[in-house]
Amino acid sequence: MPRMRLLPLVVAAVLLFVLTGAAQAAESWATDPKTGAKVGWDSPFLTLTAASWSGPAADGKADGKGTLVISVRTAAGESLTGQFEAEMAAGKPNGKVRGKWSSGDTIDGIFVDGRAEGRMIYKWVTTRNGRVYDGEFKSGLANGQGVYKEANGKVIFEGQWVDGVPATRPGIDKGVLGIPWGATPDEVKKVMQARPNTSLRYSWKEGGNRAVQQYLGPFNDKEHWIFFWFHEGRLYAVAAHYSAPEAQVDKVMEMMEATRKGMAERYGPADAETGKYMDAKLAWYWPGKYQITLTIERQSTPEPGFGMWLRYADTAALVKAEGQKAAAAKNDF
Repeated sequence: MPRMRLLPLVVAAVLLFVLTGAAQAAESWATDPKTGAKVGWDSPFLTLTAASWSGPAADGKADGKGTLVISVRTAAGESLTGQFEAEMAAGKPNGKVRGKWSSGDTIDGIFVDGRAEGRMIYKWVTTRNGRVYDGEFKSGLANGQGVYKEANGKVIFEGQWVDGVPATRPGIDKGVLGIPWGATPDEVKKVMQARPNTSLRYSWKEGGNRAVQQYLGPFNDKEHWIFFWFHEGRLYAVAAHYSAPEAQVDKVMEMMEATRKGMAERYGPADAETGKYMDAKLAWYWPGKYQITLTIERQSTPEPGFGMWLRYADTAALVKAEGQKAAAAKNDF
């Protein structure tokens, strides 16, 4: 019986907020130990842990032009550092900010009171293979006209953006498989047991007030394991899993391709796409809200082979839940 932990999935999504913050930003501060200048940063998933500032200060806070070096801790427990040439006011980025994170991602844009506001060029070096967003930001997220390109300059999407995603992309705010986020285990069971040829096979509890239900049944006409994760009795993640032994790896590849095509038709090109063949990883993000990831992974149980995982998650609930450890024929996409 395949089991999984979801927290690693959130890392790439968290990186979206490292630079930009989000509408419900949280403020954190650090003090340069040499100069005593205070530095502030706004982000819902980051805590500022250290800072140094080479420029002038006013009223004990960074103020003016200089070099800003910061260390942050993500909600998933990852540490990052960044170095930027920045214009600061009252301790926060205000004006032109240009630099790089330890992940390799680079930024070049305008900030207002600690958030990206205006034109921003953001390059994802690791999680998105050099893809670039060049366009308008508002309240710390891509809002307005923008273009998203491959590293080679090929346009992935050009047009209007709303809260960090293309305006044409449908949301998953109402949940998955007709089940809303935050549903109870009994509510999920009622919906799933009403699906044709679907049965609850396993359920178990994990640490941190988490529980899991595992069903076997059709997902887009093919039999899958379907998982539901709950934290404090509320649904926060769903996954469909298809597997085959090593000798039948072609079946997994075919399912991966069919799923990739279905996801692209519904949500557009993946925001992040790394690896090939048996190392392929794709992701779609709704910054600060939801995420979907599609991967192929080697597995050892119930027998050696490969499995395709299509995972959906309420991002904030995922961080809260898994951060405590250190995440009939029809179109089911």
